[in-house]
Amino acid sequence: MCASACALTWLAGSQRFLQPGSNIGFHAAYRVVDGKASESGVANALVGAYLNQLGLSETAIAYVTSAPPEGIAWLTAAKAQAVGITYDAIDEDGPDPAAEAGKTFPHDPMGTVTAFYSALAAADGETASALVVPEKRGQGPFNEASIHAFFGAMSQPLKLTGTALRGNDDVRVSYQYVTSDGRRCQGRADVQTTYVFGKTLVSRIKALDGC
Repeated sequence: MCASACALTWLAGSQRFLQPGSNIGFHAAYRVVDGKASESGVANALVGAYLNQLGLSETAIAYVTSAPPEGIAWLTAAKAQAVGITYDAIDEDGPDPAAEAGKTFPHDPMGTVTAFYSALAAADGETASALVVPEKRGQGPFNEASIHAFFGAMSQPLKLTGTALRGNDDVRVSYQYVTSDGRRCQGRADVQTTYVFGKTLVSRIKALDGC
């Protein structure tokens, strides 16, 4: 899954590729004020200038910046053709990946939370952020660069040691890591998920042991 800033980066490819199961998603640029996400005209203008430099049509630029902050416009084969976003399928004999980009997935809190903490363990901020609800991506502990900087500096990487489903949407996790200065953490957290846009995404994390 490649959404938000990741999808804007994908558009910059001189040759774009998709493989079966790929999901490319776009939304308007926004800022968070008093806890509420709202579109930013200045940021959207800068995104539009960037997309124009890539040679995208006005129709494509309008599509890429059309979805609201709380939404995602998932690229489909029909939409890509309509707005002029070209790509090459890696597996020519398999299904068209863009044609399946808008498909929905089962409600799976355990799978999403496990994938999120696996991304933290790998210091992969981009993947971790893509598993978070759109309005919180790039903010505070869900900032891609902050995730990479913090978890990439561990002397012993984060290791997920347990998961337990609590209710329909929440998962309690336990984990351990050692920071670069030797601070050892044996931590737990309650992770709240929500099912939106056909996917299970992380909406809130409450640390229980101070780390």
